[in-house]
Amino acid sequence: MSTDTLATLHQDLATLRRALDEGDYGRAGDVLAWHDQRLREYIDTVGLQAPMQALRELLQLQHRLQDDMLAARDAAAAGLRGLRQSDQASRRYREVAP
Repeated sequence: MSTDTLATLHQDLATLRRALDEGDYGRAGDVLAWHDQRLREYIDTVGLQAPMQALRELLQLQHRLQDDMLAARDAAAAGLRGLRQSDQASRRYREVAP
């Protein structure tokens, strides 16, 4: 059972990666919620018998995804700032243009 569950947890992260790469943030949120639930159930079920190396690998994958998600968030925020600045500049130009 634990191998199937670990495989499922890894598959969750692969699915999450695809959703993020495709910009499907709604699906990514759903996958993340399911993954969190499955991971908690796995830990509750397996407890101290969990294979530590496999969990470390899973955690590393999660950290890489988190880093990528943070980078995407920062890029989106920078893009929004640029749009706001462009909008403000355009408004100012229209105010002073003859």
